[in-house]
Amino acid sequence: MGELAKKIEALLFVSGEGLAISRLALLFKKSDADVKSALADLEKHLNEHHAITLLKDQDKISLVSAKEISKLVE
Repeated sequence: MGELAKKIEALLFVSGEGLAISRLALLFKKSDADVKSALADLEKHLNEHHAITLLKDQDKISLVSAKEISKLVE
């Protein structure tokens, strides 16, 4: 997982409400395409190794519990 993906993960973790792709691009001075690529890397990493995944709602991205453990979290 690349450095941009790690930084995005940290910001999503502390944001609580998620962030727009355009906002992440602005914060990191990267293109939307770069952010989307980093998000794809992050999502793959999370899905393979963690019980957390990304929730995409139009342009907004949030960290959420993985579907497999949703009943436990409830």
